[in-house]
Amino acid sequence: MLQRIQTIFLLLAFLAGLSLTMDPMSLASVDGDLTLLKSQSQSMLDDGIFHITDHLMLLILVGLTSLLCLISIFQFKNRTRQLSLARLGLIGFLLLMILAGFFFYQDYSLLSQGVYLFEVGYGALSPVLGILFIILAMRAIRKDEKLIRSMDRLR
Repeated sequence: MLQRIQTIFLLLAFLAGLSLTMDPMSLASVDGDLTLLKSQSQSMLDDGIFHITDHLMLLILVGLTSLLCLISIFQFKNRTRQLSLARLGLIGFLLLMILAGFFFYQDYSLLSQGVYLFEVGYGALSPVLGILFIILAMRAIRKDEKLIRSMDRLR
């Protein structure tokens, strides 16, 4: 049924992933001399702001992870499939955090030894919230599965 609590959690995970594509949701920003990064062709920090939309792989990963959360909502009749899709969404958010950290470190290491102000943006919280909501949804799905199995034993 769609009115279960896992539907709300999966919808919130979908919205957390979708919010990363909005403009003010930067993962991090760097202030300082960025002339070396502006000369690089693949630099994501050339404007000083690290967005998901700066790299195609991260954008595709956010889209697929959000889509998995949305599809998982409508798999309420098959709880094992819903749980599997939620696990894939969890892996997607974890992979997103790892790749974003790797890409940021790769660009940040190109900066010369100067004084840089590094600031974490609100967008860095979004994958963490997505992971939290998926874990809560998975817990609720398992709880429903346990309840259904206990009801089947009583019949």
